[in-house]
Amino acid sequence: LALPPSEDGAGVTPPLPSRIPCISLHQPYAELVVAGIKTIETRTWEWPYEPGWLAIHAAKRINGGAERKLYDLLTDNKIVYRHGCVIGLVYVSACRPLVTVDELQACVEWAPGLFAWCLCAARRFKTPIVMRGPQKIVYLNRNRVEEALA
Repeated sequence: LALPPSEDGAGVTPPLPSRIPCISLHQPYAELVVAGIKTIETRTWEWPYEPGWLAIHAAKRINGGAERKLYDLLTDNKIVYRHGCVIGLVYVSACRPLVTVDELQACVEWAPGLFAWCLCAARRFKTPIVMRGPQKIVYLNRNRVEEALA
């Protein structure tokens, strides 16, 4: 399956695997990722796979501190929040230790021990997949993802 070019122009179009890992992010981070604005996701653990696709679930919970900090960025880009559903896909191209110059793209402050998941080729689903937010990596069937993209 060849996907259409990404909105961010990265041009990465590898095929979707039969199972796509999915993580849940609080808002506004989930929307910033699928909009291609937040290009680094931070975790205390490394991306456990080779480079590949990752589905983004938007949690019902909003990070209030981030909401205020990112308000201008969100309104300038006319981002609309969705909650309790998988809202898009990104490609994780690399994983490495987070460095201080990553702060803007990660939308967080640097802290020791964090890993930067480098994201590109963001795609927003036309039809979100309603589901409960995972507390760990869960997997979506490729058919569900293809339907959401169509």
